[in-house]
Amino acid sequence: MFDKIIINEYMNHFFTPIQLSVFLDIPVDTILTALSNEELIISVLGKNGLDKLSIHKDRIDRWIYSSSVKPYNISKNEDNLVVDIANYIISTGSSIRNTASHFGLGKSTVHDYIEEKLPSISIILYKNVFDVLMSNKSIKISGSFANYDIVYYEYELLMAGYSLNDIARILGFSFQKVQRDLGNRLSSVDETMAKKSKEKLKEHRLLPLLENQFKSQ
Repeated sequence: MFDKIIINEYMNHFFTPIQLSVFLDIPVDTILTALSNEELIISVLGKNGLDKLSIHKDRIDRWIYSSSVKPYNISKNEDNLVVDIANYIISTGSSIRNTASHFGLGKSTVHDYIEEKLPSISIILYKNVFDVLMSNKSIKISGSFANYDIVYYEYELLMAGYSLNDIARILGFSFQKVQRDLGNRLSSVDETMAKKSKEKLKEHRLLPLLENQFKSQ
């Protein structure tokens, strides 16, 4: 399951594999293995998943390795509109739906402008719009945007009886990250789940004491 999270997180950020490994706190080899698994990519992104990932990688490369910030060239009136839409999203944090309403356009038209036309006009503007749209989809936790699926999966493993060390080993995380997710971040996602998590963590801490209370000294 965690391999699927890697694919989604890669598509949700302008991260290189190394940057993604830092963000998820897992080895870069794990990232590279998931990103090279064609069957996995198609299962997560659909039948055109390989093309989608390839296009996204190309755009990341254009952004990361651009030698300088180049001004965009507007060749026709439609390009002017695309740039206006991009600047509106960046300045207001608006969603695709609200942006479409503001400009009197269809939601699919705005989406096509952003995904199909904007990257060729300005990769700088596209990257900034992408960041806004992705942050709108994210859950804000502890001042940063964290993936709900990761925290929820850690919670599921905890409820299934796995210890923090077990969860860290299964997901390839550090013990500290799992402890932070289940001890602090979960409360920002779901208070009920956070309460159950704290109760389960307390049980894990008490278990060694209970196991030794009847042993002879």
